[in-house]
Amino acid sequence: VQKLLECPDPKMQILASSSFIKFANIQEETPTYHLRFDFFVSKFCSMCHDNNADEVTRQKLRRAGLNGIQGVVRKTVSEELVESIWEPGHMNKIIPSLLFNISDGVEDFDDGQRSEESPAALAESTLRELVG
Repeated sequence: VQKLLECPDPKMQILASSSFIKFANIQEETPTYHLRFDFFVSKFCSMCHDNNADEVTRQKLRRAGLNGIQGVVRKTVSEELVESIWEPGHMNKIIPSLLFNISDGVEDFDDGQRSEESPAALAESTLRELVG
C-alpha cells in the first residue's frame, strides 16, 4: 500500500487508499503493537490538499485522502496499543486537512444540502467521527 501511495499516478494512489480502508476495517483479535501510521497520515493529508488541474481527478484524490484519514482514525481508535492518533504531530496534519476540504466545499451547498460524495461532506463526517 505504501509503494502505491508513493507512486505519482493518481489511479494508483486511489487504489492504495481503497486497499488501506479494507485493511482498516479488519477486526484483529490480537493487539498490533508494531503499527505506526505516520507515513499514512502524512500521505493521506497531502492527498486532501491535492491541486490537480483536472477537477474530477482532484476530487477523487481528495476523497481518497479523506477516506484514508477516516481509515486511520477507525484503526487507531479501536486498537488501544497502537500509536495515538491524538498526538500533536498527527492532529496538526489531520485537522487542517479536514477543515480545508470543509471550507473548500462551501459552494457545494445546494438548498442547504451537500452531496454525500463531495470531499466537503466526507471531511465533515470524518471530523465528527474523530471528535466523537
